Order: sequence, then C-alpha cells, then structure tokens
Amino acid sequence: MNKYKTMVKYEFRNLKWIFLYFCVVFGFLTYIIHDRMKYDYRYFLIEGISQIYNQETSFYSVLNAFYIPFMLFALGGILLMVYLQFRESKQVEVGRFLKVLPIEAHKHYQIKILCGLITFMVPFIIFVLLLLRIRGAHLLWIQDLQVINIASEIYQVVDSVPYLLVVLGLYGLILIFSYLFMVMMQYLITQSIASIVIGILIGVSPAYLLISVDTLLHYDFIDGTLINISFPWAYGMGCREWNWIDSSMYEHVIISFVQDMGLRFVIISILCILCLVIGNLLSKRFKIEQMDLIIPEQIMRHIFVAGVTVCSAFLPVTIRGIFNIRLEGIETIILGISMLVLGGIGYMISKKISRIGTKKGGEK
Repeated sequence: MNKYKTMVKYEFRNLKWIFLYFCVVFGFLTYIIHDRMKYDYRYFLIEGISQIYNQETSFYSVLNAFYIPFMLFALGGILLMVYLQFRESKQVEVGRFLKVLPIEAHKHYQIKILCGLITFMVPFIIFVLLLLRIRGAHLLWIQDLQVINIASEIYQVVDSVPYLLVVLGLYGLILIFSYLFMVMMQYLITQSIASIVIGILIGVSPAYLLISVDTLLHYDFIDGTLINISFPWAYGMGCREWNWIDSSMYEHVIISFVQDMGLRFVIISILCILCLVIGNLLSKRFKIEQMDLIIPEQIMRHIFVAGVTVCSAFLPVTIRGIFNIRLEGIETIILGISMLVLGGIGYMISKKISRIGTKKGGEK
C-alpha cells in the first residue's frame, strides 16, 4: 500500500497546479454565467413581456452560449496536464527508474488515470453544483417568463434539472474521453509533445475527411448529422432551431437543444471504454527499450502513414472549399494531379517520421 501512496504523491506533485487551474477556469465561467443571468433579468424588467414573449428564455440557452469557451479552456488544461504527467516518465533515465519499482506497469497506468481524473473532475462536479445553484437563484423570474412564452412547455423541459444534469453529464464524458484519448496517445507515440499534436490531428481527421469528401462531391452528399457525430468535442453543443408558431404572422421562437442526446451518450461512452482498455494494454506492452522509436507499435506506423497520406491528398479539396473555387474541365484535372502530388509528399514525410528510431531491416 505504501508504494501506491508514493506513486500518488509523485503524480500529484505537478497536478496540484492543474487542479488550481481548473478551479480558476470553472470559477470564472460560473461568475460569467451568473452575471449573464443577472443581465437577462434586468433586460426582462426593463423591456417587459411585450418585447420578449417570443425570445429564448431558459437557463440552458445561457449555458449553451458558453460551451465553446468552456471546452477550449478545459481541453487546454487537459492537454497541459497530460504533458506534465508524462514529461518526466518519457525521459530514459526516469523511465528506467520507474520500471524497476515494485509496481506493475498497468498499475502505474491506473494510478495516472485516477489522479488525472480527480484533478479535473472534482472542480467540474463543483462547477455543476454551482450552476444548479445559480439556476435555483433565478428560477422564479425564469418561470414567470416561460409561462407567457409562446413555447413555454418546450422551455420547461430543456430547463428542468434532469435535462441539465444529462447535458452536464455529457460535458463531463467529453472531458473524460479527451483525457483518456490523450493518455492513450502517450503510449502510442513516445515523444510527449508529438503525441499531443498527433492526437489533436487524429481527433479532427474524421470530420475533416467527411467535409472534404462532401466538398469533392459538390456538397450536401453527406448528411450533416454524420459530420457532427464524427467530432466528439462538439457533442455538447446545442443547436439553435427556429420553430414557427404562426408563419402567417411571422411568429417564431428559437430553441436551443442537444440533438441525438442518447446516441451521443452511447458513442462517447464506447470511446471512453475503448481508450481505457487500449491504454491499459499498451501500458503492459510498453518497453523502455522502445523509447528511441517515435511510434513503437508497427501497426500504428502503418495507420499513421495511411492517415497522413489520405489527409494530405484531400488538402487541395479543402482549399477549394474554403475559397469556393469552381472547377470546370482542365481545373478538375489539375485538382486530381495536385491531390496525387500532395498525397505522395504526405506519404514520404510520414514514412520518414514513422521510421525514426528504427534500423533498416529491424528495430533498435
């Protein structure tokens, strides 16, 4: 038991500053959301019912408006935390020292995971409780406004405590997945910073490829829902939908809600389990002798090369979509050639990177 306590203390040596970071970030977001609610209340008192009877009136709509800054600051903290957790253990001398300790490799992995989850989930849980407290403090005037709103029943659902807890639970799962995914990448790529960069690129590549294929096939070929599902970090972002109450009188209301909530929960949960299981298996297989290899697993080298090659090939398509370039005749041929050229360049560069630390005909 003492050896585990020593490892926990070692892990929390740097994580205490990340814990403080999350407390500050979530505390600041709590203050901003509370201030926004007070502003909306003053607006309600000044403008009166006649001006806002058809406007979005829910605590969730305010929470949803701050989803992007919440996710950016939270993910930034997670990336920094993963770097600090593996910065020293990736050094050969420290790695050899950790290997001779009377702790199994997978136990070391589990301790890292547990300490990391505590570091950001405890402040997040406090953040959730504070948000519910803010909602309670403003509940009376929100309910008064929702009663006379033309979509009062819908707002009462999206503003209920069960719905908010489900949405915030989805936020938490996204953060957990992000952490587990980045830790898994640390075992797939031996260089700490390189594993974070490659992990980010892998994370955005499914959405990037779907958008590129959609652009290549002249748009709207691929369902937008599929593109949204391919990017887990956008799962918690609610869409704003116009609901027409009376089209002849131009009566409408804007409602924010998370689409396909159940499906997103299932997907993100499966991704969390996969990252946890794969990371645990890789921690058992990892050898200190592989530190010279930037990508220790051979199958991962092939996946890395194939992924970089395909993404590089679709780069001209993305550029065409950004600048809305129309292609006719010879331009289409030029696009095809540029895709082949950039794909070949991507293949050569990725092949060279994947071979770092290897010898011709084998590994060091």
